[in-house]
Amino acid sequence: MNRWHNLSAEDTLSTLESDRNGLSTEKARERLKKYGRNELTAKGKIPWPVVFLRQFASPLIYILLAAAVIELLILRKPTDAAVILMAGSIFVAEEICKGVAPRIFGGGKS
Repeated sequence: MNRWHNLSAEDTLSTLESDRNGLSTEKARERLKKYGRNELTAKGKIPWPVVFLRQFASPLIYILLAAAVIELLILRKPTDAAVILMAGSIFVAEEICKGVAPRIFGGGKS
């Protein structure tokens, strides 16, 4: 059998037991009963401290922290260290926004 992306429209409709007009009411009810509603379930909000701590699973954070420590303690450049730490905090902010933005713009359920 061909891969799904290689099927013609007619072969796809045949495989799905449908036609160009869609499913019959009876067939739609049957599939609804068998497969359930075509809905995504909203996941619970992850607290920001958990999001923050998850950042430490990334090796990139350790590289940034090491660079900040080197800049601060060895090279004596606190401004550079602060910039590096701010870059690291952007990762945390992005992760928090990923969870918040869908709820702000109506993409998720609170």
